[in-house]
Amino acid sequence: MADESLKTASIRARLAAILIDLLILSPLPAISMYMHAYDQWSFLIWAVFEQAIYTIFYVDLVSRYGGTPGKRWMNLRIVNVKNKPIDLTHAFVRYLFLFIASVGVVLIEYFERLSISDEDFQKLFWYERILNENMRSPEFGNELLLVSFLIVLGDNMLMIFNSQRRTLHDYLAGTRVVYYFPWSPSETASNTTSAEAHL
Repeated sequence: MADESLKTASIRARLAAILIDLLILSPLPAISMYMHAYDQWSFLIWAVFEQAIYTIFYVDLVSRYGGTPGKRWMNLRIVNVKNKPIDLTHAFVRYLFLFIASVGVVLIEYFERLSISDEDFQKLFWYERILNENMRSPEFGNELLLVSFLIVLGDNMLMIFNSQRRTLHDYLAGTRVVYYFPWSPSETASNTTSAEAHL
């Protein structure tokens, strides 16, 4: 990647990438809702597995390929402030806010589970289980959800107010999101010239 080719990604492109990622990950919340109503404790096992999937998606894939599937689809890459590929540490710090928000939701569900016995839970229909658990949310549940939402919202809103469109997690991780077209005519010509030089 030549430094001069790295143009800051627009807000529109980044939002489109987020929507694509959410579409890819959309089966997870659906499964989570099913597990939420299926068994008293099965959701805890699923929650750990779900977090592992999110970590692979937002940390492992990003450190390996420079972005999530959504970002790569939109021809975006995450680079460090020196316009070099990021490593695992960069990727983990970028994911930290989303991880904290996700853990907040899991904690609320965990306390909900503690508020009813296994026997009483099994007597309920699936929709009654969901409604019952919502009613049994801990007193701080709504506040925790609000804090989680504000963390994610504030983190991403920051990119509106700076020319490099960096979010708070970009600043903390020392990263930025740029356009990257691996099959652009200039790069193709450069690769062809390089290949011919080795013949």
